[in-house]
Amino acid sequence: MTFINTVTLKNDTNKVIRMVVSSREAAIVTQHGRPAVAIVPIDETDLILKHEKAYAKAIRQGLRDIQRKRTISLKSFAKKNLS
Repeated sequence: MTFINTVTLKNDTNKVIRMVVSSREAAIVTQHGRPAVAIVPIDETDLILKHEKAYAKAIRQGLRDIQRKRTISLKSFAKKNLS
């Protein structure tokens, strides 16, 4: 685990983030010499599991819409919504 102060975080944010992502270890940010916050790596699995119920509900709704033929083509959607 790495400790960095707020000045380092301010000046080298991207470097700190790259370090946390590549090392897969948290960085503790100190303020006035005391731990204040942690920057921790996450992955897609963490996000999926956190929102698993919402994803499952959206998938079920999508499948129901397909069964009931309440869908449109991507071309039609683009023409209607992106023009």
